Amino acid sequence: MELYLDTGNLEHIRSGMELGFLDGITTNPSILAKEKKAPMELLKEIDRIVPGKVWYQVTGRTAADMIREAREAASLCKRPVIKFPMSMDSLQALHAISKDGIETNMTLVYTPGQAVLAAKAGAVYISPYLGRIDDVGASGLAFVREVREMYRTLGFETKIIAASIRGTQHVVDAAKLGVDAMTMSYEVFRDLAVHPLTEKGSRQFADDWEALLGESGTI
Repeated sequence: MELYLDTGNLEHIRSGMELGFLDGITTNPSILAKEKKAPMELLKEIDRIVPGKVWYQVTGRTAADMIREAREAASLCKRPVIKFPMSMDSLQALHAISKDGIETNMTLVYTPGQAVLAAKAGAVYISPYLGRIDDVGASGLAFVREVREMYRTLGFETKIIAASIRGTQHVVDAAKLGVDAMTMSYEVFRDLAVHPLTEKGSRQFADDWEALLGESGTI
């Protein structure tokens, strides 16, 4: 399973990359806007830090604008993944960029029909937004399960990257479904590594060890 941080914060990106096992960084226009920097300059900064994949979402309204922006962004990254928000123009642009040999992602996918069209257009990934689907009274996890079965039946190799992950249980539930990839905020990622009993046990081990050293002075 591929694992990504969904952030444009350079401090968080450096912290994540120091771990050595993350597959890259995903971004979107909202995430990049939070950083108050020129998007393409920030994209270059992110790519200098990240050895893996860097995801960039186009903001153009027409297929031609999307294609032009996608090629510019891809030229700035070692391993780019270009994201397209689901639409008819996006399907056209994604298909063209896929033919360039650039990895692509169709994001904001909420229906099985959209998932089929994205795969047929050549998307390497689709992004169902689990939290947002849950917000409207449906089940993001059930949607992922349905698309996985549909792709298997049709023979599509498009990967499902779970997005809009709201907490650690979302991560566990998506993992149980066998999703191909997940992207999450730095905060959710950090929460995966901690638990009160882990902290309590670590303190106890440290206290016992220090007590032993205090008595003998040596190991």
